[in-house]
Amino acid sequence: MNEEDKSVPWICHVCGKKSSTGPGKACSLCFKIACDAHLKLLALKSEKFGNPELKLVCTACSETLEGV
Repeated sequence: MNEEDKSVPWICHVCGKKSSTGPGKACSLCFKIACDAHLKLLALKSEKFGNPELKLVCTACSETLEGV
């Protein structure tokens, strides 16, 4: 089996883009798969310790955080 056989198709929940190249990346907040265009690293406060941690967050979730 080569790497192409191991690819699993995925769909971005924000724009609906379909892909089978590489693994889809999940948002750290909603745990849904999104494409690179709709994911960004944000410094979010850790619930356990209160210090900022870098989290991969989709644009749908980041829009809800802007008012906080």
